[in-house]
Amino acid sequence: MYIISSVYAERDNNMWQLSYSARKGRANMALARVGAFLLISFCTHGLLYFSTAASAFMIFGGLGELGNPIQNLSSFSQCTLIINKAEYISVNFLCGYIAVLSMASVIYLLMTVFRNRKNVAIGVSVFVI
Repeated sequence: MYIISSVYAERDNNMWQLSYSARKGRANMALARVGAFLLISFCTHGLLYFSTAASAFMIFGGLGELGNPIQNLSSFSQCTLIINKAEYISVNFLCGYIAVLSMASVIYLLMTVFRNRKNVAIGVSVFVI
């Protein structure tokens, strides 16, 4: 939320009018915001996900078992997908990233629509809790 809130810093000090009225200012500003948004959310989710995965690999003996089918795990014995454990981890990461991206997009939308960011932060916090 801090990253999304800092994107609107130029709105508070009225610098957005200068960049908005410049040649290709709107397009460049939008592309820069969306690019930063995607990159930061991907890096944050990747850091959290892969640090947990690295800890699990160190505790449980490395990467040797990732080539086995997912059905070798008792929880996935009825799973009909024909994928191995490494593919499942990749799909799980991408699904988690899409969930994080969609939640961040909703927050970004709310902060764009409503000018008072403190109310948006309180509303999102209440919704998350």
